[in-house]
Amino acid sequence: MKQKRISAFFLLSLLVTVCLLHAPAAFAAEVHTADISVYTDIALSNMKKDLSGGTKYIADYGTITRSKLIQELQAHEHDKFYLNTPYHSGDWQSPSGDSSYNGKVGMNCAGFVSYVLRKCGLNAEDVIKTITEARYFDWNSGRPYSILSAASNYYLWADHGDLICYAYSSMEDLLEAGKAAKGDLILYYINQGWLLSGTEDNHLAFFWGNTPSENLVWHQASFEKTGITDQQGNTTNQIIPSPHYTDIDSAKYILIKIDETDYNMPSAPKVTAANHVDAGKITLTWNPVRHASWYEIFRSTDKYSKYYKITPTARTTYSSTSITPGVKYYYKVRAVSADGAVSAFSDIVSCTYKPPTLQVTAVNTAATG
Repeated sequence: MKQKRISAFFLLSLLVTVCLLHAPAAFAAEVHTADISVYTDIALSNMKKDLSGGTKYIADYGTITRSKLIQELQAHEHDKFYLNTPYHSGDWQSPSGDSSYNGKVGMNCAGFVSYVLRKCGLNAEDVIKTITEARYFDWNSGRPYSILSAASNYYLWADHGDLICYAYSSMEDLLEAGKAAKGDLILYYINQGWLLSGTEDNHLAFFWGNTPSENLVWHQASFEKTGITDQQGNTTNQIIPSPHYTDIDSAKYILIKIDETDYNMPSAPKVTAANHVDAGKITLTWNPVRHASWYEIFRSTDKYSKYYKITPTARTTYSSTSITPGVKYYYKVRAVSADGAVSAFSDIVSCTYKPPTLQVTAVNTAATG
């Protein structure tokens, strides 16, 4: 019996060696062994057992917070610092706005997550130390954060790092559970076949829904991950089961919490405008919005042209005094929560300041009698 176990282990080692010889030439990828338990799939019940009872958030590994993470991504939601960065397999963590890590632009899914987390204050060294206590995958790129560029290693961080997370059998179950908040991580977990072969495996994304039930993620996508040929790079979209995998039915979804706060999206304010003739100003008023910490007012003299932001206010009223008589002004207002969540804009309102007309009353001062 003992001889059979030794033979099985020898064959397993040989298989690992052969498979790793087929790794991409750019990276001598390998699996580092802390134990010899290898399996290609994890039953959901076993996954929940592995991941239950966590007491730490990602925020406990450094100075990162949900607010900082959301503000970082929202600052680039409409530019190309991250968006459209080309997909590159391996230890690639260089968005279009910063090529310093690799020397040229490119990211894989975990590389994108690693870059953002580290930029927002993650203590990467502590995370890597936690991951390497278990059986982990390494691209062996020679760069300092190679281990954080492998999506599968985030399961090890969640398990051995005591992270608060939740496992689901489908994306629908995750969305219905109501535990997701903007900025949390979603590990799209196919299997642990990577332990044997080091082949293309799992996927990692930021949950980007404004509500717990909105299927929206921000991730570094490849065709294999999305099944959509025109989505090859950094993008926001729904998680779509990939046709690349034959064992797609075994896919699980792991929600990893950033911190204890929730992302509460305020609703758009409802604004009215009034022309204060005697005071020489235009006053806006709007309803208090739940979850709003302050409001941002935007103004333009052309309804369809550029709007300029006016000083934010925590009040639900604003008076504009820098106005020109006879000019029509357009205004829109949005609410902002304490953690950086920004509402949609209010409907546009307009008002034209018309100064009072000077009325002269003639007085007859002629003597009478």
